[in-house]
Amino acid sequence: MAVRGKPPSYLEAVKEACTRFKTPPLPSLIVVSGTDRYLMNPVIKTVVGAAGGETDPSAVQDGGHTKAAFKKILTQWTTPTLFGGQMVILVDDADWLVKKEYLAELTAIEDPPHLLLLCVKSKPDGRQRGTKALKQSGGLVSLPVLRDSAPPWIDRPKPSDIELHHWICVQAQHRGLRMDLHAASTLFARVGNSPAQLVQKIEQLSILCEGEDVTKEDVEEHILYTSSRLLGLYDDASLRGNLTEALTLAGRMGREGVYDRNNRLVMGPAATDVVLRSWGSRLVRLIGAHEQLTDSAVMALSAKPWERNAADQQALDTVIGTAPSRVFLERDLRSLPSQNAREGLNTIIECLRNARDGAGTSFMTATVRLVRCLHPHQSVKSW
Repeated sequence: MAVRGKPPSYLEAVKEACTRFKTPPLPSLIVVSGTDRYLMNPVIKTVVGAAGGETDPSAVQDGGHTKAAFKKILTQWTTPTLFGGQMVILVDDADWLVKKEYLAELTAIEDPPHLLLLCVKSKPDGRQRGTKALKQSGGLVSLPVLRDSAPPWIDRPKPSDIELHHWICVQAQHRGLRMDLHAASTLFARVGNSPAQLVQKIEQLSILCEGEDVTKEDVEEHILYTSSRLLGLYDDASLRGNLTEALTLAGRMGREGVYDRNNRLVMGPAATDVVLRSWGSRLVRLIGAHEQLTDSAVMALSAKPWERNAADQQALDTVIGTAPSRVFLERDLRSLPSQNAREGLNTIIECLRNARDGAGTSFMTATVRLVRCLHPHQSVKSW
């Protein structure tokens, strides 16, 4: 049985790519894939620096994904400058350019005067001839998701088991600070998993804290919780069956508010509606995935990713997809049986109907019912 090697983490993949592109010669076409544009910046800065430091952002506007726009980029890439210098032509949201018809033409260009750097959210189809040529030239970089939770097979994770904590420490070090994993964990708990927002708070700490060491107490003193992080903590507490923690967070969200789909801060019953609908969507996806599980997919779920054989991995990919966000659905599949998810969804639907009919269920009552549906066969923790 063929077993794959352990895939690289985000930090490992970035280090490898930056080492690869640190010195010329560079591939004339580079494609960087990842879920967060901010997390591509280390690779982009390395490429631009090695190429001479001049960039020419593509002028293609949103919605201009046409053959005419493609020809414009092709012209920029293949036309020498007046003084013969090399530029990096940077194209964001370039998923449309790695489709079969365009990528094949791009990889067929020989020795263009400039470097074309495409930032995409999904890595190109590995079966395409253009993708194979890109890999052969060393121009394909696939950045895994920066994990903000421990792997699903670790029951009692420590701060060191979460990659995002290590990333926070590295960002602090870049700014002249020393931050241990416990301080990083506290910062994540208060701010959330947005890399740009985390860096903003790290820079804030570099001003507010005296000296180079940032402790857990410094973070608690200077950094407030954000509403988006409260929702994430509520979801995590509910998933673990920690009712006391879930109720505490529900009370805070009701008072302090959460952001709805239109990015408006809402409180009270409106906050309850936002949270329940978010959980409802999550459970619908989970139930659908449970219904599609085959024996091979179940075998894949029971093994660590690098220990799965190709057939079982393909079966699981068919169910949960290949996007980096799949790790969260995989965690839910491991944690919540289908029947529990169905009972939780029925409870949410009932609570939302009561609210519609004027007999609304309080946030606290809805939380108790939801957690007990998700964990019916265990004593609810701390209750």
